[in-house]
Amino acid sequence: MSKLKHTSIDMPGTLSDVLLVEVDPRWCRQSGEIVPCDMDLPIGSVLARRANGDFAPYLLTTADKDAVAMLITPVEAGAKNRPCVVVRRGCVVAAANLHFIPAGAAADKKQAALASFENIGLVPEE
Repeated sequence: MSKLKHTSIDMPGTLSDVLLVEVDPRWCRQSGEIVPCDMDLPIGSVLARRANGDFAPYLLTTADKDAVAMLITPVEAGAKNRPCVVVRRGCVVAAANLHFIPAGAAADKKQAALASFENIGLVPEE
């Protein structure tokens, strides 16, 4: 059987573009809040978690150590925290369709984020 090939797109349009397998939505998904951000965050955005529990874009150029979640509801830019829904475990995701900030991040930093996903049960499929 041949392996599926997922090709990159600018931004996932639907959840099925990035979330390939989900064990059980009641276990895999979590509600939370996104910190204020000056850009819209699409489905498939890779997220880190701040000390206060809020989610934030996984900024590959900052001190964020681990990618801990993937956004499954788009979030508009804003000056206040906004509600969000993420997946944190028990999923297979299309690695090529994940959204990283900054978009031109180095490949080795993206690989580090994907490795941290694997450690929490979000399996990136190439």
